[in-house]
Amino acid sequence: MTRLSNLWGSLKEKARGIAPSQHTLNTFRAGAYGALAGVTATIAVGLVAIDILRGTQNPLLNLIRLNGAAGPGVVRNYVMFNTTEYGSGRVVTGTQYSASDNPKIEEQWCYYEDADAGDGRAARLNLAHVKGREQLKVTDFTMGDVAPFDLTIDEAEALVGFHCQFQ
Repeated sequence: MTRLSNLWGSLKEKARGIAPSQHTLNTFRAGAYGALAGVTATIAVGLVAIDILRGTQNPLLNLIRLNGAAGPGVVRNYVMFNTTEYGSGRVVTGTQYSASDNPKIEEQWCYYEDADAGDGRAARLNLAHVKGREQLKVTDFTMGDVAPFDLTIDEAEALVGFHCQFQ
């Protein structure tokens, strides 16, 4: 309160044409520095608040991420594979996600891969797939599809039920 009254007194002296005393000038400077310190503190608090919001599950930041902006350390459009050995090959289930911070599944597929197709390449038999939360679509197998893998149609359909790892 004393500083405020000194400041007010200084302003009145200046208005009457009287030169302010050294004490009054020091009080005025202290008030200006105090205001500068207050502004600096406000900015610092704002920056700390922004930093805290970045580190939490802020709904606004999550909404921005869902609309295409990935945060630091977020992997976009990735696939996880699960593999089960079967016969001379393996059953592979792939699960695709839009981003590592979003548990929503975009697409899943499952195939049988025979490591020994005769020509040095792995042969693949698509077993089933599903997009998002749609219904699972099992491949409509023919004998021509399954014969190169030494499978029957029933065996190929059983692979879907017992070895594909859909979520």
